[in-house]
Amino acid sequence: MAIVAPGRPPADRHRTGEWDASGALARLLAEAAGESPDRVAFRDGPGREIWCRRPSFELSREIATEAVRRLAAYLAGLGLDPASRVGICLPNGSEAAMSLLAVGRAGLTPCLLDVTASAGELSNAIETADMRAVITQAHLGQDRLAEKMCFVAAGFFRLRFLLAFGPDVPDGVVDLDPVLLEQRPPRALCSPVEAPAETEAGIVSFARGSGGRSALFRSYRSLIAAAAPIVAAARLRPGERLLSLLPPDDLKGLATGPVAALIAGAALEAHCAFDPARLAEALAAPEPTHLVAPAWMEPALPEIDPGAELRSIILVHEPPVQLEARPGAAGRIVDVVCCTELALLSSARSRPGEISFQALCGAEGGVTGSLVEVRLGPGDEICLRGPALARPDHTKADSLDWQPSGLGIERNGGVIVRIA
Repeated sequence: MAIVAPGRPPADRHRTGEWDASGALARLLAEAAGESPDRVAFRDGPGREIWCRRPSFELSREIATEAVRRLAAYLAGLGLDPASRVGICLPNGSEAAMSLLAVGRAGLTPCLLDVTASAGELSNAIETADMRAVITQAHLGQDRLAEKMCFVAAGFFRLRFLLAFGPDVPDGVVDLDPVLLEQRPPRALCSPVEAPAETEAGIVSFARGSGGRSALFRSYRSLIAAAAPIVAAARLRPGERLLSLLPPDDLKGLATGPVAALIAGAALEAHCAFDPARLAEALAAPEPTHLVAPAWMEPALPEIDPGAELRSIILVHEPPVQLEARPGAAGRIVDVVCCTELALLSSARSRPGEISFQALCGAEGGVTGSLVEVRLGPGDEICLRGPALARPDHTKADSLDWQPSGLGIERNGGVIVRIA
């Protein structure tokens, strides 16, 4: 089963089975840099200094690839065992994307942490996944993330390293800015340590539930398979801009942001905080753009001038999701429905005010049906299987097994009107 970004030449087609190595995402960036080194890879939204005291960066593919290489070399030099868990607790920005790629390239396992989580929630997640290092940053608004992580680390002695982007990195925390700015040489071990053959490469994320947050493991093949239908539905093409308002701290933010951009060869513009004026300014830039936004913004979308450059709007829905009588908006709308952290269902909307459940399930053609199969179980519960699914951490599940999603459908006169 091939994953193909629309418009990319046949030589750039990738099969999901070829992306099991820990450096899979970094390799996508490196290949793109080889084709067009000066094209933008990562760009931070304007006004970032207000939120995290860091300037907004615009990094070409070539510069981003080198930054990822240096950061990966430094991480590999920490002496952690192959496939060790490394937490990434960063807001939406270029550092989050590069850290994700660097951790994988170093032969380690990225674990996605929510920057808005409390110290107790972070401690639980770090202990559950048995993380040995965490990458964060010093400031986010009024929150001092690095200091909060120091407090968490004091209660979990297996956490060996704290690393952060500045400014004002606290004592005892490794400052990563000199690594990216070439002011500090990488440690002696510059090559990733290969994990044992039986160790599967991938990422760990956390699903919220009544019992707290549970860890889920997702192979890189599964992650790329989760993003591929979104790329196809949005018709995201090389060189276009993917402007994301979602942090890459879970499946929906990762698949609709960095991974989708890497698959398509698009530039990722990450906005750390929602600012209507700055968003309007960014959308006015004369470049083909695809906007990724939470679905609660849909009522405001008619106020956005789609223009010739806004090619699609990708709306990310957290259940419950109303399928009919939606506000609607002009232009191409792609709906992405989160089945917790298990999987994503996505499709292009055929009618402005209506989401088709059949289209989400891939029944009306497209990529989704080959990557996520859907059936309704007892009580109309949505069950899933396929290569784009995650699985509980520390388990080995067969992709042919049907998994309950914890969601169901609601009908009105035989018509499916809601996912909840």
